[in-house]
Amino acid sequence: MAITLEALKQILKEQHEQSQVEIKQLYTKFDAELEEAKKERRKLEAELKKSNDMITSLIDQFHGQQLQVNESIKKILNLPVARPVGVGQKSRPLIPIYDIPADSKYSPEEIDTRKKLACLFRLVDDYEWSSTIYNHITMKIPGTEYILINPFGLMYHEITASSLVKITLDGTIVDRGSTQFGINRAGYIIHTAIHEARPDIHCTIHVHHFAVAGVSAMKCGILPINQEAMVAGPVAYLDYNVGIFEQESDKEELIRIVQEDKKKKVLMLHNHGAITLGETAEEAWRLLYVIVKACETQVKSMAAGENGILIPEKRALDLAYETGSQGANNMDNNASVKAYKYGEFEWEAWMRDLDSRVRKPSGWDGNNPKRLSKKFF
Repeated sequence: MAITLEALKQILKEQHEQSQVEIKQLYTKFDAELEEAKKERRKLEAELKKSNDMITSLIDQFHGQQLQVNESIKKILNLPVARPVGVGQKSRPLIPIYDIPADSKYSPEEIDTRKKLACLFRLVDDYEWSSTIYNHITMKIPGTEYILINPFGLMYHEITASSLVKITLDGTIVDRGSTQFGINRAGYIIHTAIHEARPDIHCTIHVHHFAVAGVSAMKCGILPINQEAMVAGPVAYLDYNVGIFEQESDKEELIRIVQEDKKKKVLMLHNHGAITLGETAEEAWRLLYVIVKACETQVKSMAAGENGILIPEKRALDLAYETGSQGANNMDNNASVKAYKYGEFEWEAWMRDLDSRVRKPSGWDGNNPKRLSKKFF
């Protein structure tokens, strides 16, 4: 049956109206679903904020409990406790190095020695060359026969200027410092033996770094295959016949070796580790730094076998040592600048590095050469 034009128009009109109704229904449904989605999002955001607040609260509670534990430890053992002066390389709160009060009983010379020695412990710890509570660093207080040594029980990052123990050459404790800890007998015997045999040595550092211990077990000893080994100079060696130094008689061979050649300021203890000897803290630290780098290089180079390693001519070795042993004195032609001794110029840079980690730097003055930081945290 034929459909009239009017009838066709009516059909199309009805279909259009129906489509409009369906589209309107779809929009209404979409708006409702969108509003529901927005409500769900707001709900999730509120829950997320609540979770973040809870996490923040838990972290604050943990820090509060940690401080309470630290305070309890301090009360029991009178230990130095970290306070928020900055963050160290290991992302932990820093314990101030210089914690000696203004009305201290110590002489200016002893205060300076305590600061430098405490800085040495922090540097060794930062480079991860320490062995938890073991090993030792000592310094002789100028003008006295007293030695400062680490209290046996503190890790290196815990040691401060006030916590160092003052002893005599025979190991008698004169001043226990700010803690109740004593000293490691094996440690003081080694170090006091060196101080007693070599009055010119004011600082000794002993480490068991893996590369140093590895080279100490090699028959070839330290090979002059890189600049660090060359500038370290001649090395003395002590056989591991004693093991752990516990008796005064164990010092005899050690004393003989360190007195034999005073140019040898690096002592390798076979199958054990190394000790660096410095007339100053700066020299002992600089020697330790280069000897560790030398040993790390040698351990890696030994993969080629000893026969595959090149050794420079003696003339080159002598020149490197002679140049390096003079210290960093070619930085300026200004005659008014006092010459630096071995390791002093580098020490200034390490002190700036320590100071840079605190919120209130201690005021190292780069325009005034040879001026060390006064506070060290």
